[in-house]
Amino acid sequence: ALPSSETTRCFSSLVSAYKPSLERDSTLLQYVDRIGTLFFGLKQKSSPSSNPFENLMQSLTSNLSNGARGTQQHQSDLDLDVD
Repeated sequence: ALPSSETTRCFSSLVSAYKPSLERDSTLLQYVDRIGTLFFGLKQKSSPSSNPFENLMQSLTSNLSNGARGTQQHQSDLDLDVD
C-alpha cells in the first residue's frame, strides 16, 4: 500500500529542504530517489545526461543485490537437503 498524498508531499518537502546537502554526493540523491520510488510511489527521475560510469555502477550494484538474493535462496535449499 502506498502512503497517503500528505505523506508523499512531506517526503518531497524534506527532499527539497535538504537538497543542497544531498547534492554534495550524487549517491545520496540516487538513494533518496530510490526511497521515493519504493516507499512513496514517486517516479524515479531519469537524467539522460547522467554519467556512464554511474550507470555502470548502478547496474553492478543492482546485479549484486539480485545475486545475493539468489545465493540466499540456494543456501536455504542446501539447508533443506542436509540430513
